[in-house]
Amino acid sequence: MDFGKYIAHRGLHSELVPENSLTAFRLAVEKCLSIELDVRLTKDCRIVVFHDNDLMRMCGVEGKVFDYTYEQLSAFKIGRASCRERV
Repeated sequence: MDFGKYIAHRGLHSELVPENSLTAFRLAVEKCLSIELDVRLTKDCRIVVFHDNDLMRMCGVEGKVFDYTYEQLSAFKIGRASCRERV
C-alpha cells in the first residue's frame, strides 16, 4: 500500500456522504486512502472531528463547536436533511 500518495481530505465524501463523517472515513479506508481531518474541542473539553469553526454550513445551526457540549452536538445531524450521520 502506498499511504500518502492520495489523501481523502475530510474523508471520501460526496453529495450523499457528508465530509468528516464516519461513513466518509470508512469509504476512504476501503480505498486504502490516507485521511486528513480537523479536530475541535467542545464546551466540555471533548474532542470532535469537525472542519468548520461554526455549525451553520454543515448542521444549519447557529454557534460554534465550543459553544456546545458533546451531548448537545451529538443531537445535530450533518449534511443533507436525509442524512443519518451526526456530529
